[in-house]
Amino acid sequence: MHTYDYSVEIAAPIEDVFAFDSDPENWAKTMPSLKNLEIIDETDDTVTLRATQHVLGQSIPVEMVRTIEDPNTRFVVSVEGEGTSGEVENRFVETETGTRIDHHSEFEYGDSLLDRIMEPIVARFNNRMFRTHLEHTQDLLEAEHAAETTIEA
Repeated sequence: MHTYDYSVEIAAPIEDVFAFDSDPENWAKTMPSLKNLEIIDETDDTVTLRATQHVLGQSIPVEMVRTIEDPNTRFVVSVEGEGTSGEVENRFVETETGTRIDHHSEFEYGDSLLDRIMEPIVARFNNRMFRTHLEHTQDLLEAEHAAETTIEA
């Protein structure tokens, strides 16, 4: 099992940060390897979707279920795909300067020979993807928040 833990502080209100990061349609903006996002089903708290993750020239179909456990506080994404399964948990904490996202995820990879060969590569790839997802989320939201503040002034 591979575990990934990251945190980022974003100079924006918690409601804005949670709304952006919990919306699967924004994930392609912050995780460029995630393509062909298709929402299959949607309720107030849950979104089921399919996507394709591109890793080293391979296209891996995945199914994800994003569940809002506590609005503006926590959501979870379960991920199932060929040779991979896992869960992502993002927690949101209000800070003096905005919002902190605490990201935690755990992934297991398949048992086939190809899965075992690819596991260290995919693990490094996911490590970078989760870290840059938070960085891109920070960049986009802080730029948007700064633009809104400038317009209001």
